[in-house]
Amino acid sequence: MLNTSKENQLLYSAAEQAPDFDSDRAALLGKWLQNLASVSRSLDIGCASGGFSALLPEHVEKWGLDFERHPTLPNNFNFHACDFSQSWPVPPNYFDVVLAGEVIEHVLDTDLFLHRSFDALRHGGYLLLTTPNLSSFANLRYWLQTDQFMWVDSGANQLGHVRYLAPKRMESALKNAGFDNIVMKSVSGLESLEFFPPLRRLTQQLFPLRGNRLCVMARKP
Repeated sequence: MLNTSKENQLLYSAAEQAPDFDSDRAALLGKWLQNLASVSRSLDIGCASGGFSALLPEHVEKWGLDFERHPTLPNNFNFHACDFSQSWPVPPNYFDVVLAGEVIEHVLDTDLFLHRSFDALRHGGYLLLTTPNLSSFANLRYWLQTDQFMWVDSGANQLGHVRYLAPKRMESALKNAGFDNIVMKSVSGLESLEFFPPLRRLTQQLFPLRGNRLCVMARKP
């Protein structure tokens, strides 16, 4: 029987299962990164094939953590294999930005994960992460239908998911870890409105935290 660590190792080390980023998430995260002050050092937790880090300029000193090196991870990464639940082999107070795309939901100790991210950042550095949004419109619909929530469904083969976060819980966890200047938005979802782009955009503007994927940016003071 697989434990959480072995499930995650299978998930993140398999080339065909490397987490990717839809265009909405890539556009939002890219915009956030462009608005940050000069970034010279980055740490990508659960880097897989380096899709999140690809949003950064080539000159950035890029570090990556994962269970094992993904076969398509670029050679310019300073890569270290590790289990995220154990100590991280990275210098403290070193990075301008820490990236964590679709990782925090796989970690049993959410607070410890955020504290380690905080410790890795220099003062004034930023954490950017994405995770499934428990408060999405889709889950509200499933709740009304007394159906199983997205990402919590044991029949959906959600390997390694052990934590399900909503915006308020995410905000409180970030504050407890020491972060401030917290910004949260959500993307994707509302596929039923895809043939009505203006209505979909309006709904997303009116309800910015009801999309399927929660995107977060927070600063280390």
